[in-house]
Amino acid sequence: MSEGHVAWSLLQLAELLRTVDEQVRHAMPILDEVAAGLCAQDGAARVGAGELARLREAGEALADLASRIHAIGDELPFEAVELDVEGLAAVALEDLAGGIIDPARARLAARTARAHDGWPALGRALRTSDAHTAWEGIGVGELLGSFRGAEPELVDRVLSVAELPADATFPACEPAAIGRLAVALEEHALAGG
Repeated sequence: MSEGHVAWSLLQLAELLRTVDEQVRHAMPILDEVAAGLCAQDGAARVGAGELARLREAGEALADLASRIHAIGDELPFEAVELDVEGLAAVALEDLAGGIIDPARARLAARTARAHDGWPALGRALRTSDAHTAWEGIGVGELLGSFRGAEPELVDRVLSVAELPADATFPACEPAAIGRLAVALEEHALAGG
């Protein structure tokens, strides 16, 4: 595994662990209340159907996260590795260009690279895959602005060329708009912004 792959894996691992923490923080108040009730002198508690549903959802989410964390952990090397942002960005952008389906990973990949390098990778992904249709909750302008050095004026200019409103989301975009966006991303990156 290259240093860039190790760096990308560690960044993904950090994001997954943050998500685990969020899931635990949502589930623990319910469980703490149950435990307090059961351990009180009268030893009783009630858990509503909605709370049980939230706990089931948290359990499913945590199981999925644990599987993903385990898969990443299994790939990590045993020896020390020197990491740098250039290697990280190269691997993350390769992943992005191939079509990342998970919206959190797409956002993470965007944050690793400069707009000049990352926008062409995003454009390639938009042209060659439909992964962006799964990016619920990601605004086009938000993702473009996530790349390092992506000034708001530049993001607005790309959105204007692509004829997309500032609040457009990827799944809601028509294929023609996605095509215009891909071209605009590549042209602006080649022109240096």
